[in-house]
Amino acid sequence: IDTINTLLMTLPGIAVTYYGEEIGMVDYKNVSGVEAVGSDVFIDFSRDPERTPFQWDDEKNAGFSSGESTWLPVNPNYVELNLEKQKQAERSHYKTYQELVKLRKQETFRKGSIQMIPYNEQVVTFIRELPGHPTFVTVLNLGPREQQLDLSIFTRLSPELSVAVA
Repeated sequence: IDTINTLLMTLPGIAVTYYGEEIGMVDYKNVSGVEAVGSDVFIDFSRDPERTPFQWDDEKNAGFSSGESTWLPVNPNYVELNLEKQKQAERSHYKTYQELVKLRKQETFRKGSIQMIPYNEQVVTFIRELPGHPTFVTVLNLGPREQQLDLSIFTRLSPELSVAVA
C-alpha cells in the first residue's frame, strides 16, 4: 500500500484515500449478505467488504464500537493491523502516509511540473520541479522483484540527493 499511496501523493491532481488505506486495511470478504442476494450480485454491487469498521486498536471491535457487535464484522486481523499499533511502531503504513501528506504540501507538488522518465516496465520514475523550490524524484518499483536504478538517468539533478520518504 505504501507504493500506491506514494504514487497517488506525488502525482499531480487530487489524491483520494479510501477508508483505511492509510494503515493498509484490507477488504474483509466474510460479511453477511452474500446468502441473501447470491455471490455474483453481492460481489458486483455490495460495498460491504470495503466498509468494515475502522481498526483503531486491538480492543474489542477494534475500538470502533463498545457494543456487543458491529453491523459489519471486524476483520480478525485488527489485533495486529490497527492505527494504535502503527502510531507506536518505528515504521508503519500510517507513518509513511503522514510523511507523504506533509510532502504533498510542498509547493513543488502543488504547482510544479512533472516529467516522466522511462526506465523499465516495472519501475515508474518521474521528477517534480518548480523554479525556486526543491526538486523531487519519485522512484517506484511496481514489480515483484528488487530493481536497481542508475540515478544518472536524471541528468539535471545534483550529485547529492536525500531521501524524503521511503
